Amino acid sequence: GDILSTDDLAVVSISSDDELSLIAAAEAATVVGQRAVTDIAAGSPLMPAQFSVLAPLSSSESLVGVVVDASRAPLEIAAGDLVDVVALDRDLTGADIVSSVVRRAEVWSVSVPTDVLDERSVTLRVPVSSIDSFVGHDEIHLMKAGS
Repeated sequence: GDILSTDDLAVVSISSDDELSLIAAAEAATVVGQRAVTDIAAGSPLMPAQFSVLAPLSSSESLVGVVVDASRAPLEIAAGDLVDVVALDRDLTGADIVSSVVRRAEVWSVSVPTDVLDERSVTLRVPVSSIDSFVGHDEIHLMKAGS
């Protein structure tokens, strides 16, 4: 939960034949001011997944994950965005029933779609009381919330 400062950083050189998902020296400033989400030993290389700009959860909040394809969420969705979560269900006649699941949920994280699937896993910060409302729907859609 500590916030990274410039005093916490040192530039080191690492060589590898494999691609590394480490924070490059030229990008180090991008994590200054971000919150560490894991324990980081002194002298360890840094990875983007170790940091978040988001505040820790309160006792009344939880995280919930949804899997969405490109047609069910904006392509440019990113951590920190606010989204409205809408459920689409079909009744016995095949008619669509649309309902609001939660309004203004904060995006906690978004996975990168693979070459095989265009689905993304989106983790949302929501009130604990809304967790059950995510279960049992035919489809979940995310829409960027207005400010």
